[in-house]
Amino acid sequence: LERELESLKKRSNDQYLDLDGRLRSAGPVAGVQAGVPLPPPTGAMAPTEDDSGFEDPMSGPAADPVLDATSAAARRDAEMAAYDHAFEALKQGNYQESARRFAAYLADFPDGENAANATYWLGESHYVNQRYPEALKSFQALLQQFPNSARAPDALLKVGYCYHQIGDTQRATQTLNSVIQRYPNTAVAGLAQTRLRAIRSAAR
Repeated sequence: LERELESLKKRSNDQYLDLDGRLRSAGPVAGVQAGVPLPPPTGAMAPTEDDSGFEDPMSGPAADPVLDATSAAARRDAEMAAYDHAFEALKQGNYQESARRFAAYLADFPDGENAANATYWLGESHYVNQRYPEALKSFQALLQQFPNSARAPDALLKVGYCYHQIGDTQRATQTLNSVIQRYPNTAVAGLAQTRLRAIRSAAR
């Protein structure tokens, strides 16, 4: 049994290294150019043989720090490739596609290094497409999940914009005033004041 288990572990390790090697040889740039974000690794490949009949609660596979580091690096590369893939569509003005890609990125990497930025750009992609309820949800999600993000002031401003666009002038006014109070003497405060003047003019 010990020899069989050692053989299975070696075969599993070889399969994982082969997968990791192919991911690293492709690289994040190649993944973006091909138009397909690289999938994150899911860890060592499971052996094809059924060894469920052997259970040893006192022992388990020892963690390999080299494999763990390789897996983490491959996941970071995959995350950057997915984010760049989405941002490329945004730069090209393909906002419907960028919304789809940013949503896919967030589904795969909800706690990724670029999750806050992806949430913001998802909102912007919806906003440009005049999908204001969806944009509002994205900007609110950023404020709830990443309140200390550098994108928070812009997200709060866009929450006010979204409320204005869907016809909720009361919440729009409250939110825009909040922007001015929280971020005085900033660009977002100036934009909030401009939108407030537009709301007051339309109400006359």
